[in-house]
Amino acid sequence: MLHYGQFVVTYRMERYGIIAHPVKHSLTPAMYGAAFRALGMDAVCDGHDVLPEKLEAFFRDFRADPQWKGLAVSFPLKEEIIPFLDSLDPIAAEIGAVNTIRVGQDGKLEGFNTDWIGITKALEGRELAWKKVLIVGARGLARAAIYALKTLGMHVSIMNRTEERAQNLAQHFHVDYLPYDFSGTDAYDLVVNATAVGSDSYTSPVPIDFWENHGNGIAFDAIYRPIATRFTDEASRAGWNIIPGYDMLAHQAVPQFEILTGKTVDVSLFQSTIEENKAKV
Repeated sequence: MLHYGQFVVTYRMERYGIIAHPVKHSLTPAMYGAAFRALGMDAVCDGHDVLPEKLEAFFRDFRADPQWKGLAVSFPLKEEIIPFLDSLDPIAAEIGAVNTIRVGQDGKLEGFNTDWIGITKALEGRELAWKKVLIVGARGLARAAIYALKTLGMHVSIMNRTEERAQNLAQHFHVDYLPYDFSGTDAYDLVVNATAVGSDSYTSPVPIDFWENHGNGIAFDAIYRPIATRFTDEASRAGWNIIPGYDMLAHQAVPQFEILTGKTVDVSLFQSTIEENKAKV
């Protein structure tokens, strides 16, 4: 707070953040920091490691701080945060998961989903000859993937280690459910890893064994920690084309940043920031 004669000027830096568990390797603070500098914004973005059972306490403090303008949300909180919000964008409501929280002018917390846009954009420019898609996973990111790929007109099947969760998700989105045994998965042209398997550990087993000589098969990994995941490496060795998780990360961040700040950045800024910070992941 600054005093000029009889006038009092209150200084408030805009505050943004990302909540996840774990959050230490998130590239969102670096990406947002680069955008703030490019746009000359007086703002900061930091990471907050929040367990699902600690969300109530986090949002109690969050609502009490007027500097907060918005949040990015990552695993495993994209579904769990919904009860703490005041409203949902129609697409986020349909998906049933939120990765973006904006603080409205009235202080209300508004939920959005830009993951589905990131997935769609990451597929742009590629030959969409495939139609059969297998999504492994059944949490928030899988929900966004189903929505995006159905929007692109693909035939979607899902499987998950917890079969009841996959069955419920398949019923919600009217897609096919498969038992978690990978029999017959060589019929799929695009495989999406929407689980946390492989996150932070290259040695973690991948959720699928890739079959060789599959032509234009594509493996899409939503995980970007580590940058080169075992999922994408094994797919590449089997002759598959790959889409790494950081492609989606950059593309989803563009609409997310615009929702939260009202300002537009080019995806190349986020892509170059990711490239510069790969060694930290």
